[in-house]
Amino acid sequence: FIQYEAKGKIAKINYNDVICIQGLKNYIEIYTDNTKYTTYLMLRDFEESMPPTTFTRIHKSTIINLDKIIQIESNIIFLESKLEVVLGATFKDSFYDKLNEKLIRTKRQSGM
Repeated sequence: FIQYEAKGKIAKINYNDVICIQGLKNYIEIYTDNTKYTTYLMLRDFEESMPPTTFTRIHKSTIINLDKIIQIESNIIFLESKLEVVLGATFKDSFYDKLNEKLIRTKRQSGM
C-alpha cells in the first residue's frame, strides 16, 4: 500500500502492475498500466521493497520492471504503455546482467 498525492488517499499497487518508477526530487512517480501515482517516498525506499529479480535500476532516477520491456534500442528502453526510458551508463552492466538471466538462448553449437 502507498499513500499518494493528497493526504488520505491510499492505494494498493501490485508489483506485477508496475511498469516503472521515476524519482523526482523528494517524491516518486509510479507508472502502472492505467494510472500514474505520485507519492512522497524516496526512490531508494521503494527499491528496497521490490523483488530484485523483477525490478532493476537503469538510471539514477529510474527503476523498471524487467517483465514490462517491449524492446531495447541502444540506450533507450521501450516499455508497455508507450513509456520510453534512458539506460544510464553507470547502470548498463548491471542491467544487462539481470536481462541475460531472462534471455532465451539457443543450445545449438555454432561454427558448424
